[in-house]
Amino acid sequence: MVELPILIYNLKNGKRRVVFEISGESLPMYFWVVYYLVLIVTFITGFFYLIKNRNIKGIREFTLINLAFTFIFPFVSFHYAIMRTEGNELDYWLQGLSHINLKAYFILISMIVILSWWFIFIKSLNSKKSTSINNQF
Repeated sequence: MVELPILIYNLKNGKRRVVFEISGESLPMYFWVVYYLVLIVTFITGFFYLIKNRNIKGIREFTLINLAFTFIFPFVSFHYAIMRTEGNELDYWLQGLSHINLKAYFILISMIVILSWWFIFIKSLNSKKSTSINNQF
């Protein structure tokens, strides 16, 4: 785990004073690299999938919902995680779920939507492959 102290300053009369300090462990760097890569790939793939399959009615709406969640999700999760004073982001999120925090549940719903979209996307790719294989024989 990485310790990240963040100091929030207030400049008053030319003097810097610490308003509050956010510190605590953070998840490892490889987690954040994978996290943002998945979000970027999800957004790009969803965008091109929407353009290619714009005539399929059910998939079009779900892809739009996925794009909205993929865009909003990092901002909400960052804002939620920055409020923590100790522990890492995952611990804080799990604690928020147990305390019925709305932002924690929005993060959970966002993850479910994104994972569901990936499941539907991979399933549609497999069905297209099997259809093209069946057409060859």
